[in-house]
Amino acid sequence: MTGLYSFLLSEVFGGFLRREPELLRAVEAFKGKLWIEDDALNFTVPGLFEFSLGLYEADLDQSLGAGRESYLRFRKSLYANPTNQLLKVQGGLVEVVSAGASHDDSIYRLIRCPDSRDPVRE
Repeated sequence: MTGLYSFLLSEVFGGFLRREPELLRAVEAFKGKLWIEDDALNFTVPGLFEFSLGLYEADLDQSLGAGRESYLRFRKSLYANPTNQLLKVQGGLVEVVSAGASHDDSIYRLIRCPDSRDPVRE
């Protein structure tokens, strides 16, 4: 799942933060629990896995499998890595919108962090 996690950071989260039209269209077309609202990318971890895996498999032109074991490895990589530190470099931050009964039920969002060099903030 290392490759999928790297893809998530660079292509999914990074694409959203860079406002890449192709990624934004893919999000809008997605029928799972991942959506754009108030200029934030909202998601559940299962929705994020399904979306990211679909794009990753299309990019590789091969199937990795969306089984429970793959999902659990993906989820572990999200929580085991310094995701927000890595996103900060790209100008993003993931925060909890609402905590569910389990990690799978919680809703998160990726937001764009204000640039510290933004003249409005100085």
